[in-house]
Amino acid sequence: MVRFQGLRSSIRLYGLVTVTGIHDHLALDPVQISCVGDPDAPIVRVFISRLDAEIYLRSSHLRHYRVVPLRLFDPTQLLSHADGWLKLNICLGFAAQGDCLLSTDQQEMIPVGLTAWTRPLLDDQGYYLQWSDTELPEYLLNAYKSVGVPDYNRQLNELDDWAPAAMERTVADALQMSPPVKAPGSMASQLALFDVEDACWRFGLFQIDGVGTTCNT
Repeated sequence: MVRFQGLRSSIRLYGLVTVTGIHDHLALDPVQISCVGDPDAPIVRVFISRLDAEIYLRSSHLRHYRVVPLRLFDPTQLLSHADGWLKLNICLGFAAQGDCLLSTDQQEMIPVGLTAWTRPLLDDQGYYLQWSDTELPEYLLNAYKSVGVPDYNRQLNELDDWAPAAMERTVADALQMSPPVKAPGSMASQLALFDVEDACWRFGLFQIDGVGTTCNT
C-alpha cells in the first residue's frame, strides 16, 4: 500500500494546492502546489497565516486551488528533483506603501516574507521541518511588532480553527476595507497584516525579500 508522506512543521504553514488526478484514497490524490520563481527551480509559496493564504487566493487568478495545512501536502516529488532539499517562500503578510496595499498588474495581492532552503527529515510519520527555536520565531515577532500587534500569533492560532463560513466573511471584509492598488515602480516599503480583533489593516516598516509571480509545479 502506498503511504502518504505529509510535510509537518514545527511552525504553522499553509500552502495552495489543486488536485491533478484521482486516487483510491483521497489523501493520495496527486496535487500541484503554488510556487514562485523559475518553473525549473520552483520555490514553494507557503503562508504563516491561514487568513493570508485565503486573502491571497481570493485576489489571485489561481482557479480550483484551495488552502491546506502543509502537513496535508506530500513533497516527495519536489524533493526528488532537488536532492532532498526544498526551497520555501515563507509569506507573513502583504506588500504596502503609504498605508495602502499593493497589487500586481493582474490585480493580485503581493505576499511578502523571506526565502529559506530547508531539508525535511523523514520519520515514521512522514516529512518534518524543524525550525530554529529562535531565528524564525524572532523574525515573525519583529514583523508583528512592526505593525503594532506583538501578540498577532495568538490571533493566528485562533484562526486555525475557524469554520469556512467565518473565514470567508473575514476575507471579504478585509478586501473590501482596503482594496489594493497597482504597485508603483518603486519597491514596497511596508508590511501589511489584517488585525482580526480590531477589523482593520495594520501597516509598518519592515525588511522584506521582495515579490515574485506565481507559477505551478
